[in-house]
Amino acid sequence: PTIQWIRAMLISRVITTTQNGESITVVANRGCPQGGVLSPLLWLLVADELLELLTQAGYEVVAYADDLNITVRGKFDSVVSDRMQRALNIVQKWCSDEGLHLNPEKTTIVPFTNRRKLSLVTPTLQEQRI
Repeated sequence: PTIQWIRAMLISRVITTTQNGESITVVANRGCPQGGVLSPLLWLLVADELLELLTQAGYEVVAYADDLNITVRGKFDSVVSDRMQRALNIVQKWCSDEGLHLNPEKTTIVPFTNRRKLSLVTPTLQEQRI
């Protein structure tokens, strides 16, 4: 019964939005309901495979709800740049395999360094520079 309830919650959702007095209603058959109590747990159950792939590849990963933080380390800028691109490639392939879409505009890089100047090669996600 619990699995059937979760399936119904995810597949049979009707979403209505109103803008300028005009309403649009669609049936959502993908994703977790935004703000749903179970949504973070359901997402983590799905994303566990991605977290495992990244961990096995040597990355430190922290996930919270649908946000993901991947820590990339290296002594040389070229090594860090290469590792960032490889991490993004893992995420992009997993999302593609799962039928999910990434938004490059919501993807950011936050460099931390002891040096004043970094010369990282900016990685790409879906052929867009991050």
